[in-house]
Amino acid sequence: MINILENQLLSKYTTFHIGGAAKHFVIVKNTEELQEALEWAKENNEKYFILGGGSNVLFSDDGYEGLVIKIAFFDIIIEGGGMIAGAGVPLLLAVKRAGDAGLAGLENFAGIPGTIGGAVTNNAGAYGSSIEKAVEKAEIGFAVPSEVEGSHNYNIKIVDNEWFEFGYRKSKLKYWQDADKPVILRVWLKLQKEDKEKLQEKIKEVMNDRIKKEPKGFCAGCAFKNIKGEEVAKILEKFDFTPEERERFGSRKAIPTAWFIDHAGLKGKKIGGAYISEEHANYIMNDSTATADHVLQLVSLVKQQVRDKFGVQLEEEVQVVE
Repeated sequence: MINILENQLLSKYTTFHIGGAAKHFVIVKNTEELQEALEWAKENNEKYFILGGGSNVLFSDDGYEGLVIKIAFFDIIIEGGGMIAGAGVPLLLAVKRAGDAGLAGLENFAGIPGTIGGAVTNNAGAYGSSIEKAVEKAEIGFAVPSEVEGSHNYNIKIVDNEWFEFGYRKSKLKYWQDADKPVILRVWLKLQKEDKEKLQEKIKEVMNDRIKKEPKGFCAGCAFKNIKGEEVAKILEKFDFTPEERERFGSRKAIPTAWFIDHAGLKGKKIGGAYISEEHANYIMNDSTATADHVLQLVSLVKQQVRDKFGVQLEEEVQVVE
């Protein structure tokens, strides 16, 4: 039996430490509890939001007028050359277990906060890798109308990699508009055998590099997506990049958004309790007094200044939930 709580502050459950109260909130520890929570939402005519590790998300200061369902099932099975991971498994745990088993494919995600379910929904990536490369298939919970008018049943089915329609830092689940959004239950990850000691050393290197580069404090991760695709070559020709930057960005066919924010003179810019990190310009930080409104004002300012100076339209990576 699930325990539906009322008026839970969402700031306690996000890495941004921002957000008002959820009208209703529940932590589910298995698929049966998840189904019960989804059915409760339907019976009470409430919208729902699936919450993983709480990174890459910004809740409104007004909170959430519905049911927030926090996924907390952490089952991991190492099977042959792969892994089956519950949606609530922290990425860090999945990376560690893969490393201990001598299975490569997740090491570049070492140190990224969040869960497997959230990583797949957002197509998380780092150091040139994206989670889509490892996803073989997933178990998904779908709401379908029942014979009783106005009610739903929840069916479980297996979908393949193509079903997600992965793109840069997104899948079709990220922006799913229908009220009956499918929910990831488990994910099958294709990994490759590798020398355990070498793999664990690689994981350690990635962790150390992330610790050096990423700012310390409350944030949701990178605020904006990097610039990729055909426009990269045009931008490299138009603006004053160093020869090293031209070579590096050109070979990767990507320009870090931090470059634009930094060269727009926005490092350290602050609105209320939200500020742009001096260490990494693509991080918006919370000094512990920031509100969602402060963050959104700063996001708007950054987009406007970068657009005016470089003609580049930035796109948010952080999901705003109202």
